[in-house]
Amino acid sequence: MTTPTFATINIGTSANDGTGDTLRAAAQKINDNFAACVHRYTQIVDVTANYTIQSSDAGKLLRVNSAGTVTITLPDSFDAGFGVPVLRRGAGAVQFATTGGASMNNEFSHTQIARQHGWAQVFVEANATGTAAAWNMSGSTAP
Repeated sequence: MTTPTFATINIGTSANDGTGDTLRAAAQKINDNFAACVHRYTQIVDVTANYTIQSSDAGKLLRVNSAGTVTITLPDSFDAGFGVPVLRRGAGAVQFATTGGASMNNEFSHTQIARQHGWAQVFVEANATGTAAAWNMSGSTAP
C-alpha cells in the first residue's frame, strides 16, 4: 500500500502580505489532502472457508459469508502497519487465530466478530523479529 502525499498550504511570510496561496488554491489543497486520507478498498475478497491473511490482502476488505464457523489465521511475518478489515456477512461465526510466533491483542481478550454484519479491523502493531507479529483486533468483537 502506498503512503499518501499531502500538499502544504503556503501561508506566506505574514498575514495578508500576498506571498501565500490564494484562498482558492489553499481550498483545493485541503480538498486534495482530505481525498488522500479517505481509504477506498481496491477489492472485496469473498471468504467462505478458513482463510490465512495474505500480504496481497492490503487495501482489500475480507467479506466472510458462511453458515458455519470460519477461522481467519493471522501470520507471524507481517510488518508493523499492515492491516485489513474483516466483515462477517454470513450467520456463521468468524474467529481469529495466530500462527508461529504471532500474538493477538484485544481490549477485552476477544477472538471473534460478535454478530452477523459486524466487522473487525486486524492490524500488526509491532514485529521486532520479523517472526513475531503482534496483531491487534478492534471493532464489533466477542469472546
